[in-house]
Amino acid sequence: MSRQDQTDPVADLPRPLPMRPQSLIEVLDAGFALVRSAPVLLFSIVAVFHVPLAVLSAYLRRGSLGFDNQFLLGDPTVAGQGFGSAVASSTLSFVAGSLIQTIAGVAIGLVVTSWYSDRNPDVVGVLASVGKRLHWIVLAWLMVHLLEAVALIGFVVGSLLVAVLFVVVGPVIAVEGVGPVSAIRRSVRLVRGRYGSALSFFLLSGLIASVLGSVLGGLPTVLGLVLGVNGGWILVAVGSMISGIMSTAFLAAATVAFYFDLRVRREGIDLHLAMVDRFPR
Repeated sequence: MSRQDQTDPVADLPRPLPMRPQSLIEVLDAGFALVRSAPVLLFSIVAVFHVPLAVLSAYLRRGSLGFDNQFLLGDPTVAGQGFGSAVASSTLSFVAGSLIQTIAGVAIGLVVTSWYSDRNPDVVGVLASVGKRLHWIVLAWLMVHLLEAVALIGFVVGSLLVAVLFVVVGPVIAVEGVGPVSAIRRSVRLVRGRYGSALSFFLLSGLIASVLGSVLGGLPTVLGLVLGVNGGWILVAVGSMISGIMSTAFLAAATVAFYFDLRVRREGIDLHLAMVDRFPR
């Protein structure tokens, strides 16, 4: 049965990614379009991971918030504890946030794959599929960051240049169902021929996600800092949730869009999908 047949119960599933070669701006816009296609589904998936992280991170920082902490009152011991909590919170947010970004890339890749396979995904089903791949995801994330750490021999620039090669590891795991080593190799092969575009995507998408998160989560975070230790950490947690969910969802969606753009350009996957639509089994 063709997707154009209106009696098909899945005929109205979204297909937000234009399967044709796209410019960088079009790829980024496709990321936003993907999120707009199913915001409740995508935000809910990302929230499952980001909400606990935001609450825990803000709770750890609660003693260092505001302008009424003991450092200003002259107690260096308490001030040192507050500083230590802030460092622990920042480290947790950075490490866990990085892993969540990879997980989100896999999850949204699974959503898009379902749509293009005429299946209607839900939160539970996507999370179950992510759970089956979680060991691959964690191993791939660890391996990527180990390789980036080795590249630090060339200082930050070296690490950045290497990180670009691994930008679509998450979508590869989701769409192609391969393990961590194969996903890393596959990402390198796809990106290598389009390295300049991948570098531009890596920098610009990260900048947009950062600005998006700061703008959307900024107000509650500022209010939480003003309230300080008197419950301010709760508002900081809310701000972190909003920031993390929105920026992570966009960045993961844009990465999935970029992955498909690479495959359109290098492998003609758009022609394959057109054939499937034209001559369904």
